[in-house]
Amino acid sequence: LSPVCLGSLRRAAKYGDNFFVVEKGKFDIYIENKKEPPNLVATRGKGESFGELALMYNSPRAATVIATTDSRVWAVTRASFRKVLIKVTKEKLGEFHDFLQNVPILQSLLKPRYTLWPSPWMRSHLKQDLTL
Repeated sequence: LSPVCLGSLRRAAKYGDNFFVVEKGKFDIYIENKKEPPNLVATRGKGESFGELALMYNSPRAATVIATTDSRVWAVTRASFRKVLIKVTKEKLGEFHDFLQNVPILQSLLKPRYTLWPSPWMRSHLKQDLTL
């Protein structure tokens, strides 16, 4: 984490490099359309965040974020954000796995089959015609 103090923080159409958590201040978030003036779609304040969508989907930012008061945000790098996201996802998958093991109708499945279910965060090698 590193503190950042900027005016117009993120511009639409640029690829995301950070996720931001607001320490103090207020930010307006605008969606820009070439045919119309920018449209205010959200406001963020202390304890709130923005910038996650561009990092999660590796796509250009969809909005412009502008500080409307003196503000300070904490920037989380793309790499750190992805590490946290992967950790949380693995924990959730573990919870789902534990839940499925306790569903009576699924008890007939062999235990090793649970581990064959592909995770969105790792490459799985499955045999052709394997039905999951």
